[in-house]
Amino acid sequence: MNNIEFEWEIAELIGRRREGEYWDFKQQWYLYNTDLLHDIICMANSPANRDCYIIIGIEDETLKVLGVDANS
Repeated sequence: MNNIEFEWEIAELIGRRREGEYWDFKQQWYLYNTDLLHDIICMANSPANRDCYIIIGIEDETLKVLGVDANS
C-alpha cells in the first residue's frame, strides 16, 4: 500500500464516525505503555485478517479530528 492509499484508508475510517473491529480511535497518545500494549494485543487478536489501526487524535465523545501535537 502506498502513502496515498494509506492516507485515503485512514480518512475513510475516520469518516465512518465509529470504531470497528480493525480500527480504534484515541484522543491522545498513551500515558502508560501498558495501555498501548493492551490495545496492540487486542488488535492482534482481532477477527479481521488484515492490518489494524490505532488512530490517535480523535476526540472520544464527538469523534472530532483533533490532531496531535508534534512534540508529544
